[in-house]
Amino acid sequence: MPAKMMELDDRIYAEVKKLSAEGNELFEQDRFEEAIEKFESAYHLLPEPRHQWEASSWIQAGAGDAYFFAGNYQEAYDHFSLALRSAGGMDTGFVWLRIGQSMFELKLDEKKTLDALLSAYMMEGEKIFDDEDEKYFNFLKENVDLRSK
Repeated sequence: MPAKMMELDDRIYAEVKKLSAEGNELFEQDRFEEAIEKFESAYHLLPEPRHQWEASSWIQAGAGDAYFFAGNYQEAYDHFSLALRSAGGMDTGFVWLRIGQSMFELKLDEKKTLDALLSAYMMEGEKIFDDEDEKYFNFLKENVDLRSK
Protein backbone atom coordinates (compact mmCIF):
# COMPACT_ATOMS: atom_id res chain seq x y z
CA MET A 1 0.00 0.00 0.00
CA PRO A 2 1.47 3.44 -0.88
CA ALA A 3 2.57 5.42 2.16
CA LYS A 4 0.14 8.28 1.58
CA MET A 5 -2.76 5.80 1.61
CA MET A 6 -1.91 4.49 5.05
CA GLU A 7 -4.11 5.50 7.94
CA LEU A 8 -2.97 6.66 11.34
CA ASP A 9 -3.69 4.57 14.39
CA ASP A 10 -7.06 5.69 15.82
CA ARG A 11 -5.57 6.81 19.15
CA ILE A 12 -2.85 8.86 17.47
CA TYR A 13 -5.37 10.36 15.04
CA ALA A 14 -7.71 11.33 17.89
CA GLU A 15 -4.90 13.02 19.82
CA VAL A 16 -3.60 14.79 16.69
CA LYS A 17 -7.12 16.08 15.96
CA LYS A 18 -7.54 17.22 19.60
CA LEU A 19 -4.24 19.09 19.68
CA SER A 20 -4.91 20.64 16.27
CA ALA A 21 -8.36 21.80 17.38
CA GLU A 22 -6.80 23.36 20.49
CA GLY A 23 -4.19 25.01 18.26
CA ASN A 24 -6.94 26.41 16.01
CA GLU A 25 -8.83 27.73 19.03
CA LEU A 26 -5.71 29.47 20.37
CA PHE A 27 -5.04 30.85 16.88
CA GLU A 28 -8.54 32.37 16.81
CA GLN A 29 -7.70 34.10 20.10
CA ASP A 30 -4.47 35.51 18.58
CA ARG A 31 -2.44 33.37 20.98
CA PHE A 32 -0.05 32.39 18.25
CA GLU A 33 2.87 31.04 20.30
CA GLU A 34 0.57 28.73 22.25
CA ALA A 35 -1.14 27.65 19.03
CA ILE A 36 2.24 26.79 17.50
CA GLU A 37 3.09 24.66 20.54
CA LYS A 38 -0.13 22.65 20.06
CA PHE A 39 0.56 22.13 16.36
CA GLU A 40 4.16 21.11 17.08
CA SER A 41 2.96 18.61 19.71
CA ALA A 42 0.50 17.15 17.21
CA TYR A 43 3.20 16.91 14.54
CA HIS A 44 5.56 15.02 16.83
CA LEU A 45 2.89 12.36 17.41
CA LEU A 46 3.03 11.37 13.73
CA PRO A 47 5.13 8.28 12.99
CA GLU A 48 8.25 8.73 10.86
CA PRO A 49 8.49 9.67 8.11
CA ARG A 50 6.03 12.36 9.18
CA HIS A 51 5.54 13.86 5.70
CA GLN A 52 3.80 10.66 4.53
CA TRP A 53 0.71 11.46 6.58
CA GLU A 54 -1.96 13.81 5.27
CA ALA A 55 -2.26 15.18 8.81
CA SER A 56 1.27 16.52 8.40
CA SER A 57 0.11 18.99 5.76
CA TRP A 58 -2.70 20.49 7.84
CA ILE A 59 -0.64 20.52 11.03
CA GLN A 60 2.21 22.34 9.28
CA ALA A 61 -0.29 24.70 7.63
CA GLY A 62 -1.78 25.49 11.05
CA ALA A 63 1.62 26.25 12.55
CA GLY A 64 2.63 28.20 9.45
CA ASP A 65 -0.53 30.28 9.63
CA ALA A 66 0.18 31.15 13.25
CA TYR A 67 3.72 32.17 12.35
CA PHE A 68 2.41 34.20 9.41
CA PHE A 69 -0.01 36.18 11.57
CA ALA A 70 2.66 36.62 14.23
CA GLY A 71 4.77 38.30 11.53
CA ASN A 72 7.44 35.61 11.45
CA TYR A 73 7.42 35.09 7.69
CA GLN A 74 10.54 32.91 7.56
CA GLU A 75 9.04 30.34 9.95
CA ALA A 76 5.72 30.60 8.09
CA TYR A 77 7.50 29.90 4.81
CA ASP A 78 9.40 26.97 6.34
CA HIS A 79 6.23 25.38 7.74
CA PHE A 80 4.21 25.88 4.58
CA SER A 81 7.09 24.40 2.59
CA LEU A 82 6.86 21.31 4.82
CA ALA A 83 3.09 21.27 4.29
CA LEU A 84 3.66 21.41 0.55
CA ARG A 85 5.97 18.38 0.70
CA SER A 86 3.51 16.43 2.87
CA ALA A 87 0.79 14.13 1.55
CA GLY A 88 -1.96 16.25 -0.01
CA GLY A 89 -0.14 19.56 0.40
CA MET A 90 0.58 20.15 -3.29
CA ASP A 91 -3.16 20.08 -3.99
CA THR A 92 -4.08 22.73 -1.42
CA GLY A 93 -4.56 26.29 -2.68
CA PHE A 94 -4.26 27.71 0.82
CA VAL A 95 -0.76 26.25 1.20
CA TRP A 96 0.31 27.83 -2.10
CA LEU A 97 -1.26 31.15 -1.05
CA ARG A 98 0.64 31.37 2.22
CA ILE A 99 3.91 30.26 0.62
CA GLY A 100 3.51 33.04 -1.95
CA GLN A 101 2.58 35.60 0.69
CA SER A 102 5.50 34.59 2.90
CA MET A 103 7.88 34.82 -0.05
CA PHE A 104 6.42 38.22 -0.93
CA GLU A 105 7.04 39.48 2.62
CA LEU A 106 10.56 38.03 2.65
CA LYS A 107 11.28 39.56 -0.77
CA LEU A 108 12.37 36.19 -2.14
CA ASP A 109 12.58 35.21 -5.80
CA GLU A 110 9.84 37.21 -7.55
CA LYS A 111 9.16 34.55 -10.18
CA LYS A 112 8.73 31.81 -7.57
CA THR A 113 6.54 34.13 -5.51
CA LEU A 114 4.34 34.73 -8.54
CA ASP A 115 4.27 31.00 -9.31
CA ALA A 116 3.04 30.22 -5.80
CA LEU A 117 0.36 32.92 -5.84
CA LEU A 118 -0.70 31.87 -9.33
CA SER A 119 -0.96 28.24 -8.18
CA ALA A 120 -3.32 29.35 -5.40
CA TYR A 121 -5.33 31.37 -7.91
CA MET A 122 -5.51 28.49 -10.39
CA MET A 123 -6.75 26.08 -7.70
CA GLU A 124 -9.21 28.32 -5.90
CA GLY A 125 -9.89 31.30 -8.12
CA GLU A 126 -9.93 34.93 -7.08
CA LYS A 127 -11.97 34.12 -3.97
CA ILE A 128 -8.89 32.76 -2.21
CA PHE A 129 -7.68 36.37 -1.97
CA ASP A 130 -10.99 37.73 -0.60
CA ASP A 131 -9.96 37.92 3.06
CA GLU A 132 -6.33 38.77 2.38
CA ASP A 133 -4.47 42.06 2.14
CA GLU A 134 -5.10 43.29 -1.40
CA LYS A 135 -1.37 43.80 -2.02
CA TYR A 136 -0.93 40.09 -2.78
CA PHE A 137 -3.62 39.90 -5.45
CA ASN A 138 -2.53 43.27 -6.85
CA PHE A 139 1.03 41.96 -7.14
CA LEU A 140 -0.26 38.92 -9.02
CA LYS A 141 -2.50 40.97 -11.33
CA GLU A 142 0.30 43.46 -12.09
CA ASN A 143 2.67 40.68 -13.13
CA VAL A 144 0.46 38.00 -14.68
CA ASP A 145 -2.27 38.32 -17.31
CA LEU A 146 -5.04 36.53 -15.43
CA ARG A 147 -7.50 36.88 -18.31
CA SER A 148 -5.80 33.98 -20.06
CA LYS A 149 -5.76 31.77 -16.97
